[in-house]
Amino acid sequence: MLDKKEIRQEIVNYLCGEEGLKEEFIDLLKSGGLSEDDGYEIKEKLLNEIDSSKDLNLIFTTSFDRDFPSKELDKYTNNEEYLELVEAQYPQSVEEAVDILIEGLDKENINIVKKSGKEEFGMLAHFGLALYVRNHFGLNNSKAGKLISDISEKGEFEYILFADSLSGFLMEELWERVQKDYDEIILTKEE
Repeated sequence: MLDKKEIRQEIVNYLCGEEGLKEEFIDLLKSGGLSEDDGYEIKEKLLNEIDSSKDLNLIFTTSFDRDFPSKELDKYTNNEEYLELVEAQYPQSVEEAVDILIEGLDKENINIVKKSGKEEFGMLAHFGLALYVRNHFGLNNSKAGKLISDISEKGEFEYILFADSLSGFLMEELWERVQKDYDEIILTKEE
């Protein structure tokens, strides 16, 4: 199984080409009046984000201006093979998402989670950590199908699932894990 960085490299290769630019990408560029030089700029922008957690699909699609033929862009990016690659870069389960969040938080922030009440933490996190989750875990663009499915199975939702409620559920799960496993988590932060 590929790791996240390899998956992200595969996404860039799929979109732009492994060596140089692939013909389908050049055709897409030409359909909107763009040149191969523009294609290399887009590819470089994507390659610069391989090690980040930014949404490569969003970076790719927003690299084209508003006058670019959206039908062509949609056709290029909305196929099963590509969508499977995009989904694979996101956490596949609630547990994996919480693990990633805990790994990314420093000791000070773990302590904030520990000392906060559940509802208080949810409100504190909404425009910070939960926003990060919505943007970087595929919740805003609904491309993280397995994670969204897992959340909907584990949560007790009486309404349509929006990115805010999905990230809110993950914040609750994070809070609960920190409460339960605090001593173990803090030890990993001190190493």
